[in-house]
Amino acid sequence: MPQLADLIRPLIIKEPSKWDIRFLMKAAMISSWSKDPSTKVGCVLVRPDKTIASEGYNGLAPQIEDTEARLNDRDVKYAFIDHAEENALDCCRDFSKAGYTMYVYPIHSCTKCFAKLLKQGVTRIVTVAGVHPRVSEKLPMILEIIREANANGHVMTLEFISSDVVQNALKNQAALFQEATLNLTSTDVTEWE
Repeated sequence: MPQLADLIRPLIIKEPSKWDIRFLMKAAMISSWSKDPSTKVGCVLVRPDKTIASEGYNGLAPQIEDTEARLNDRDVKYAFIDHAEENALDCCRDFSKAGYTMYVYPIHSCTKCFAKLLKQGVTRIVTVAGVHPRVSEKLPMILEIIREANANGHVMTLEFISSDVVQNALKNQAALFQEATLNLTSTDVTEWE
């Protein structure tokens, strides 16, 4: 059986587009909204025209209170938590997702979410190149299903962007944000009158 890194290496995008990097950075920002203390995942579902169809992060349903006790009890948490991809698909108002791309940060989709993305017609998943102990062990199974789907006429790809590229983009974005914040001038609201 090949090592997981050997499976990921050929799927790394050599020169990711600015759009791939932007949407993956947005997924990284959205991941920070999760209240899960162990794994914060964010995603962005993008139409073929590069407009955002939906966003999601892993979390409990809005009707369930995010108590520390629930979030720290793995059995309770996993019984009620929705993954980021599930939330994005649930919140998407588009009937068809054919040709859409799902950007997921910081780990690739689990088998359950992958199956839902395939069923909904998503044709491309882009994520960060890395190995997650609980999720990546299923990567060979996911790649086999992709081969099967492609053989049956449903084009689907799983692509990775180097973690170095993503980290550099996030650092550059943080520096730009800091610079923009410093350039703001504070004006007293009373001066507006």
